[in-house]
Amino acid sequence: MPPVDCLAYADSPNYCPHDLGARNAIFRGAPSLWESPPEHVGPLIETLAQSVIRGPNLQVHFYRDHEKPGDRGTRIVEVDYVVERIRGDVLPIEIKFRRSISTEDCFGLGAIGLATKRRFV
Repeated sequence: MPPVDCLAYADSPNYCPHDLGARNAIFRGAPSLWESPPEHVGPLIETLAQSVIRGPNLQVHFYRDHEKPGDRGTRIVEVDYVVERIRGDVLPIEIKFRRSISTEDCFGLGAIGLATKRRFV
């Protein structure tokens, strides 16, 4: 059997199947998205976002580092997607599926701005 086409983040239990048909086969019989806990739905929403972030002259990355780069004693911060155009424009994207979003949930967006010395709108 060929491997499932998926994106696996290094050191992360999250897998984002590219093929929504495969994803549907895996989750057949599962409760509806609105009835499911956010921790189950979040990765599916990330999959949906990842499937539409495509285009010519785009590269899609993710960001993960320690709060203080090089200091492994600090917490890990991350950004789900960092979209980069060939001409150099960068757009960090953080995906959340929750009833409420806090500023702490977006901490990685600030961290990538500090790390790259860029300001994102």
